[in-house]
Amino acid sequence: MGLFKDKDDINHKRAEKTNICELCAFCQEASKIDGSLDKKILRDKLGVDENLIEGKAHIHRHEECSGCDTSTRTEKRVCRCIYYYNSNKKKDCGENCKLCLKKWNNMGEILIENYEIPMKSVYENVGGIDLILNYEGHRYGAEVKPWYSKETISRMVAETLTYTSAIEDDYKPAILVFENSEQFKALIDLDNNEYWQVIKKYVTVFVISTINIDLNKGPYPKNVDFRIEKYE
Repeated sequence: MGLFKDKDDINHKRAEKTNICELCAFCQEASKIDGSLDKKILRDKLGVDENLIEGKAHIHRHEECSGCDTSTRTEKRVCRCIYYYNSNKKKDCGENCKLCLKKWNNMGEILIENYEIPMKSVYENVGGIDLILNYEGHRYGAEVKPWYSKETISRMVAETLTYTSAIEDDYKPAILVFENSEQFKALIDLDNNEYWQVIKKYVTVFVISTINIDLNKGPYPKNVDFRIEKYE
């Protein structure tokens, strides 16, 4: 059937509520007595295991950040900066890095433990977990979309369920959206959706807000002060 996260209408706003309803059913079917999700059931429902490439394994190794040779912003580069600038692998973000938004300074209490965590085994069209967040002693595998992204909440939920069910480590599924982004506005629209309320029991929603800059307008400062909070 292919991966649910890549289905034809997953990024169509007109199909959002239908996809949310289906993802809700997946979560309910995979729900265990302790409130966690059965990874095997999720992988079956999301079409993950049929994409396994036998005999191939990822090598996970993050060294120090070496900067970017272009100003182009991408999801991976934003996540990398958000992690490295707040880690013990922090490196001077000087002339070696040409990224136009860098020095992402975490002003909140939710910690960022790692970024771009791949699966141990290789799955076709399955990447890695964008950010690992530590919130109240639990680790969350968070799917992140940059503030300019047009992707849907259902795509984000499908991705975090895919990645956290395929990885051996016990990360709780989560999504992280930027305040005032298309995804943030979609969250507000979903607040009264009964299926979405069920999903939120299994998928934690976090919001990242910037303190010293409007990302949609600029001007861009030398550093970006931000805070991550749980969305209620």
